[in-house]
Order: sequence, then C-alpha cells, then structure tokens
Amino acid sequence: MRHAPQRLSARGKPRAIRRKRKARKPKGFVVQWPGHLIALDTVERIRDGCRRYILTMTDIHSRISLAIGASSHASRAASDFLGIIQHVFPEPIHAVLSDNGSEFQGAFAKALEKSAIIHWHIYPKTPKMNAHDERFNRTIQEEFVDSHEDLLFTDLLTFNDHLADWLIWFNCDRPHYSHGQISPLQFLAQHQPQCHRRWTHTMT
Repeated sequence: MRHAPQRLSARGKPRAIRRKRKARKPKGFVVQWPGHLIALDTVERIRDGCRRYILTMTDIHSRISLAIGASSHASRAASDFLGIIQHVFPEPIHAVLSDNGSEFQGAFAKALEKSAIIHWHIYPKTPKMNAHDERFNRTIQEEFVDSHEDLLFTDLLTFNDHLADWLIWFNCDRPHYSHGQISPLQFLAQHQPQCHRRWTHTMT
C-alpha cells in the first residue's frame, strides 16, 4: 500500500499541516437588523439506540425562531434547513453563528458560500457564545419536544406538522421578556414594518 509522500521543509524536516482557522464573530459585533445574524444549533434525542435530531435557529435581532425534526445528523439536513429558513424568513440572511458540529460543514458550508452568507463558529465547548439559540433549545424542549417525543421517533412527519403549529404560536403570540412582553413577530412589525409576510401560511 502506497502512502502519499510527506512534504518536507527547506531543511528536510516534515512540514506541519496547517488547518484553516475558523472565522469567529468579531468582538463588539452588534446586530442591527433582522437576518443580520442568525444562530443555529442541534438538539439530540436518543431512545433505544435510535437517534433523532431537532435543528434549531434563532434570529438574534427579532428572536424569531425556527426548528425542524430530522432523522439524520448529516450536513445535507442542515443545508435543507437553511433553505427553509431562507424561504420563510422575511429578510435575507447576512451571517450565521454555529458550533463546530459536522452538520454545519460539508453541504451546509457549500450552501452558505453559494448564498454569500458569512459563517462564524463559536469556540469549542463554549455554548455560552451561542446563548440565544441555547435558550431557545431549552424552551422548545420543555414546551414542545418533551410532550411530543413519541412522535419524534415514530412519525417524524406528524411531529414536524405539530412543531410548525407550535412555532407559529411561539413567534406570533408568545410574549418575550426581551421585547417587553410582545411576540417576536409583533416586535418585527413594530421595528421593521416593511417585513410583511404571511407567516401563518408560509411556515406550514
């Protein structure tokens, strides 16, 4: 079995393999409009050795959040989720923040590049850098996933149908403390009135 020849430096010593540094969110960065920065993450559930995943997204400016249940952890699933976000969200996406999971590489990275979307990574083992979507992860698990876990493993299509209804309520009606007890969509309508989309139809 042949091995690829090892690259040597001018002095005949093996050259160190340089890994491309992952881009980080600039210090002092402040979101200024919807879609300026969205945060993504994945929630994993395991039952009897079977794994299911809930891909989640939060817009840092408006707190509008989306999610979808999936049976795959591959980057193609995250890429498909990005396509749903771009279709549903009322403004173009400027930048994405995620952890270093494999689902946010490969096909997902190519989809970002195709859409000219910036990709920033949090540092390893620092979930606080993605605090907004981590908070949504907790909310969606406590208020929806825990009571629909059977469907997540037995009927993923029905799970996502119910999830879409819950997301409409979450974004349209659920009061948010950070917005002075109004919903994300009400906040968006007040501050970006040009963002008028038929959410109750588009999200389903």
